Amino acid sequence: MLKMWEKLKNEKLINSTLSGSTGIFIIHIKDTIICYNIGDFRAIYITKSNTPHQISEDHKPENLKEKIIIIGGRIKRINNSKVGPLRVWLQNEDLPGLAISRSFGDFIPETIGVFCIGDFFLCLILLIVILVLLLLEVMGCFNF
Repeated sequence: MLKMWEKLKNEKLINSTLSGSTGIFIIHIKDTIICYNIGDFRAIYITKSNTPHQISEDHKPENLKEKIIIIGGRIKRINNSKVGPLRVWLQNEDLPGLAISRSFGDFIPETIGVFCIGDFFLCLILLIVILVLLLLEVMGCFNF
């Protein structure tokens, strides 16, 4: 991920100062699911008994609030509203307004602590529990 990040930074034909993304990568090998998450994608598996199990965790601003503030960002809702997700902002400008604390390809948010390094999750599935569905959620569907 870091190599891709550096390559994108040096690409002159693509303006990616405020145009990043989030992502989730899943590998399923026998009784193991390996998940790498950046941002607000979510991986959930559902067993034959219809029991959901969340594999990944969202990267929300409130989870890294102290770090983002120390680096120079702000965390608040749009227009100081009492509803809606918390967002990451530049200290003196209402940009970028991200409702995530991890993404790749966002170079301005990188200056205030929104980095491209995600988290690995390892999930072992017991033989009794048969995986029937792997659900990947995108774009904050579970936010509201």
